[in-house]
Amino acid sequence: MIYETPRAVQGSNSIEGYHASVEDVIAIVEGEDPLDADDETRHAIEGYRDAMTYVLQLGSAPPMPPLDPSLVKSLLGMLDPGCGSR
Repeated sequence: MIYETPRAVQGSNSIEGYHASVEDVIAIVEGEDPLDADDETRHAIEGYRDAMTYVLQLGSAPPMPPLDPSLVKSLLGMLDPGCGSR
């Protein structure tokens, strides 16, 4: 894993109010248990990981599907599983 990736994940999630150390972010992104991050933070980082992985996969297999409401809802569902019920 490139060093900047965990820092980017950490920064993006901290904007949303989820704070984790770089070490915890690395552990979570690699599918391991974090040392200090709580469950809510872990789930937020896992969702970010899943959404970014999905976007990268979409972009690597042209043509990329159109950006439509269902794609946006899918990404939001990965980032915040409860958002579909709001």
